[in-house]
Amino acid sequence: MMHKLGDKILVLGCSGSGKSTLTRALAKKLNLPVIHMDIHFWNENWVETPKVEWREKVKKLSEKNQWIMDGTFSSSLDLRFPFADTIIILNFSRVICLYRAIRRVFKYSKKYRRSDMAIGCDEKVDFDFYKYIWKYNQKTMPRIMDALDEYDCRHKVIYLNNNHELKSFLKNLI
Repeated sequence: MMHKLGDKILVLGCSGSGKSTLTRALAKKLNLPVIHMDIHFWNENWVETPKVEWREKVKKLSEKNQWIMDGTFSSSLDLRFPFADTIIILNFSRVICLYRAIRRVFKYSKKYRRSDMAIGCDEKVDFDFYKYIWKYNQKTMPRIMDALDEYDCRHKVIYLNNNHELKSFLKNLI
């Protein structure tokens, strides 16, 4: 069944912006299957999937009939943008994202694994990761914007800039 957002919804944003939380909320409201890209990209002990294999996985996942897919992975936007009916970009402040990422380390120990993360990828203090979050708007967001232009997808985008906008968006959905 087609929803006003379509049957293929892509959720992008910095780590800690709430992509997986939003994805789960949308899946519950819209009854669409969830694809957490982290589960497909990361292997045990934070080992990346090789590039060719990764792109094959993304292509197959993108071709499915319905999904809500979360995860930025800017190197595969070219495979996902053409299929997405709606692209939601969580454009939260880097301070919020960094705080949430650090808080996650304490929330999820080896005992409790995030449901949106690959098995064997335990949360840890990772300063390179925090640096990525801090520089996301300077380094990653321009690649997203360029890809939106390249694949003529700006008309598909919904920007949510804070929790108030996010809650309002969810409240007004369906």
